[in-house]
Amino acid sequence: MSKRIGIFSDFHCGHKVGLTPPEFYAGKRSWVMKQADRWQWFSKTVKEQAPFDACIFLGDLVDGQGVKNHSECIITDTNNQVDAVVQIIKEIGCDTNFMVYGTPVHVQEKSGHELEKDVADQIGCQIHGQIWIEVEGYTLDCRHHPAGNSQVYPANPLVKERESNVKWHDEGRQPLANIYFRGHCHRLYDVGQPNRWSAHAVPALQGVGTKYGRRLSNIVHEGFGVLDILPGMWPIWTVHEAPAWMETPFQL
Repeated sequence: MSKRIGIFSDFHCGHKVGLTPPEFYAGKRSWVMKQADRWQWFSKTVKEQAPFDACIFLGDLVDGQGVKNHSECIITDTNNQVDAVVQIIKEIGCDTNFMVYGTPVHVQEKSGHELEKDVADQIGCQIHGQIWIEVEGYTLDCRHHPAGNSQVYPANPLVKERESNVKWHDEGRQPLANIYFRGHCHRLYDVGQPNRWSAHAVPALQGVGTKYGRRLSNIVHEGFGVLDILPGMWPIWTVHEAPAWMETPFQL
């Protein structure tokens, strides 16, 4: 039987370039214009790809208390950030959802309260640090953080994830997966062995343009992915990228 699974990561709701539903647009006019452009693309593209049999959310769905980018926070009340995420998930419109926790600096309050647990409770799904999902003979391994990040060798963290899973499986502690999904790095990359295993770094739905990002050289990819599991063939992974723009040099 065929299955279609949506994979989403790193909304960073609350940040000026986080994925933002219309009711929560805020900030400077230039920020609001980017929020509206991204939302229009997201809503349209999700509806084109629906319906999904299940959706997986890979963490950092809220930006939190603005520890890294406080001056860029447009939704200061973290309860409202949770409400914005719930609205995004309702826009996707899938009844079967899975969630993993994101980075504590974003998704956990100083008290230790987990904001993404509030999202999970509102949409009626479980949330864990790492999950495995069996679907049509394949096992998906899903977590927010990969085993590091490399600009020069971006496949290395994903290969390490595969190797770690094999070792945990040999210890009798984890199911052996076929397909791995990781978020956090805000870019896309694939690695694997045909007909054996594949691993995927999932792009973010937070846009480019953070103060924290000024110090980073790594490529940023924006969008979401769809996994199609079809009879008699290896699952098909497709990424839908958000529109991007070229930076303009100054002229002297």
